[in-house]
Amino acid sequence: MSSQSAYRVAPSGDGPTFACAHARVLHATVRGSKSSGNPRHAGRLFGGGFVARAVRACVESLEVRLCLAAAVPTPAPQSTHPLARINADPNTVVQGPLAPSSGTVSTSVVPRATGSIAGTVFIDINGNGALDISEPGLNSATFTVTVYLDNNNNGVLDGPDQLTTNNSSGGYSFTGLADGPYTIRQVEPAATQYVRTTPAFLTATVTGGGAVTAKNIGEWPTAYTGSAASDAYTVRLDATGAKLQVTEMGTVYSVDKTLVPSLQINPSTGDDTFMLDWSNGNPIPAGGLNIDAGSQTVNGDRITVTGSGGNDVITFANLDVAPGNGAVAVKNLEKVTVNGNGGNDLLTLGTGHAFETVYDGGAATDTCENIR
Repeated sequence: MSSQSAYRVAPSGDGPTFACAHARVLHATVRGSKSSGNPRHAGRLFGGGFVARAVRACVESLEVRLCLAAAVPTPAPQSTHPLARINADPNTVVQGPLAPSSGTVSTSVVPRATGSIAGTVFIDINGNGALDISEPGLNSATFTVTVYLDNNNNGVLDGPDQLTTNNSSGGYSFTGLADGPYTIRQVEPAATQYVRTTPAFLTATVTGGGAVTAKNIGEWPTAYTGSAASDAYTVRLDATGAKLQVTEMGTVYSVDKTLVPSLQINPSTGDDTFMLDWSNGNPIPAGGLNIDAGSQTVNGDRITVTGSGGNDVITFANLDVAPGNGAVAVKNLEKVTVNGNGGNDLLTLGTGHAFETVYDGGAATDTCENIR
C-alpha cells in the first residue's frame, strides 16, 4: 500500500516545474516536450521528495515517472507508478493531489505570475517630484541607482528583496510578479551627488497579472562638473526665498533648499565665472558650497557676489583646509568681487586664501575680516 501524496506543477522563471512532496521517492525520470528549440530540463532528489524543472521556456510540459518505496518493505520488486501527463502551459500553474497507486491527477489552474512594475530614474531639473517631458533619464553610466522591492517592508535591502538598477536611459523594471501590493525603494545615493525629490518609497499593486508603469524616481544633482570650455554658474534663491537655484550654462536646476545638504561645482579648465546672488536671501546650503575652479586659460576663474541690501554675512574658506560648512570654500580661484548693495555687511576671508579680493559694501557700516 502507498499513502496519498501532494504534487504540484508550478512555473519557474523559464518554464513549468514539477515537485513531489513524498519521502519514499527512490528514483525518477523526466521527459520534456517542446514547442521549439531544445527541451532542456533538470531534476533532483532531496530528503522529502523530487523536483523537476524546465530549463528553457520552450518546454510546454513535463512527464515524470517516480519509483516509490512501499510503505512496508517486502522482497517483491518495487513497482513504478507513472504519473499522468501534466500539460503545464508556461502561463499557468497546475496543482492538486495524486494517489500514486492510480497514477491520476486532479488539477486546478491558477494564473501564472506575469505582473510587472516599471519606472524611470530621472534628473528632476525643476525639483517638483514629477517626470516632465524635458527631463532626461539618469544614465547608469553616469550614476547607478539600485531599486528594490521591499518584500518584508523593513526599509532596508536584504535577503527576500528583489533588486535591479537603472539602465542607460534611466529605466528599471521587475517582471514575473504575482498579484498583490509592493513597496518600491532605492538605495540612497551619496548626498554629494544627488538628492531624491520623490517620496522615500513608492507603492504599486499588481492585479490580473498586469503591468504597473510610471513608478518614477526623481534625483536632483548636488554636484556639477562643467566642461573644458569657459563655464558660467549662478547660485541663488528664487523669489520666494525657499527654492535653491543653480544655473549651469543656461539650464536652471531648482529644488527646495531644505533638501540640499551641500553643493559642489568643479569645472575643469577654461576661464569660469560664478555668480553668487544674496538678493532673495543666503543661497549657501548648511553644508556649504565647495568650488574647485580648476585650471584657467587667460583671465582666470572669478566669483562675483551680489548682496541683498540688508545685513549680509558672506564667508569664504580655503577648500584645501576644510569644506564649506555654511561657507563658500574655494580653490584654484583668481578673483572674488563682493558688492554688498547696502546694509551692515560682514565679509570673512578664511585661512590661507590666495585670490584677489574687491569689496564694496555699499552704504552703512561694512566689515571685512581677513584671516591669514
